[in-house]
Amino acid sequence: SHLFPSHDHVRHATESDHAVYAVSQESGDEVMIDQRFKVREGDLLDLAISHADVEITTTDRTEAHVRVSISGSDMDKAREFYESRNFEVRQDGRRIVVKTNPKKRNWSWSSGRIDIDVEISIPRSFNADLAMSHGDLEMDDLKGNLDVKSSHGDVEVGAVDGEYVKVKHSHGDVEVGQARAKSIELMTSHGSLELGQAYADNLEAQSSHGDVSLGIKEAGSLELSNSHGDVELFMSSAVGGSIRNSHGDIEIMTTDDAAMTLDLRGSHVSMDASMAFSGTATSKKVDGELNGGGPLLKARSPARQNGPASARFRPAPAVCRPRRDAQVRILFPVSAPRRALTTIFTKRPVAGRVKTRLCPPLKPEEAAALALAMLDD
Repeated sequence: SHLFPSHDHVRHATESDHAVYAVSQESGDEVMIDQRFKVREGDLLDLAISHADVEITTTDRTEAHVRVSISGSDMDKAREFYESRNFEVRQDGRRIVVKTNPKKRNWSWSSGRIDIDVEISIPRSFNADLAMSHGDLEMDDLKGNLDVKSSHGDVEVGAVDGEYVKVKHSHGDVEVGQARAKSIELMTSHGSLELGQAYADNLEAQSSHGDVSLGIKEAGSLELSNSHGDVELFMSSAVGGSIRNSHGDIEIMTTDDAAMTLDLRGSHVSMDASMAFSGTATSKKVDGELNGGGPLLKARSPARQNGPASARFRPAPAVCRPRRDAQVRILFPVSAPRRALTTIFTKRPVAGRVKTRLCPPLKPEEAAALALAMLDD
């Protein structure tokens, strides 16, 4: 009935018992911490760790479960590294605290593979304040506020419904399935940013050295800035605000009936001929009204050093968003070598996690099967 398998031989620490013992499991991992706490909806997960991967699942139970395990090519070294992290797991009022307080910061990584996995289960109605470095974060759907500060790892979050959603990340990709909040703030660098569906009074996104893909269902205002990467927007309703991208392209897709006032500038600007547009449209700018006008949307895409940047406005495809499937982009350098190695990173074809913008008409299982078939091809 529990999320994680039971380990009868694992010692559970209590408030008065801080000793934690590792026990080898058949899987080869060693469980270092396995603790459960009674909690209430609306409590807070306060996490601040480094050099560990974190998986957070949400359930309907009023219980928090924290499990920390290690593995490695040299288990003695893995244990030594784990001890140097100095993990702290405890309940403090309405907070579940999971932290590392490193004793040794200059660690030698010549000992082979060392992995620390932190698995946490919390109620679905919970708040989360997460600070991480040098590790991946994977999180289920959450009904509460989310604040993520992380670096050197990937971040993947399901659907979040709260007062605010904040993500500040560097050196890794960020993917959020859905965010519904009064305020959504996303800041990334050196990695791609993807938000499947956004419902917000205010949506702010800043990025550099990576591509940005946003699906906007509803937004009172939009502020988006990017550099050294492309911007792709899917809008299901009229949205006002500003978009600026340097050293990259901008592509905006919206419904046929979206009513907006457009002010687009770039070294190459194009407006799809099927759009109900009235105004001035040249290769450098678009000024006018779409379907009679509405919120003002500004977009700027100045020229880049190695060629013109483009701003393109066109209707959205019939089936779009939510999208949580990875993009495959093939980039050819100007002077490509005759022999090259292409590496493709993609998501596992799991139902409900890939090709979701094809559902409907496809079922999640059918969409996952299609993703697998495309990978095989």
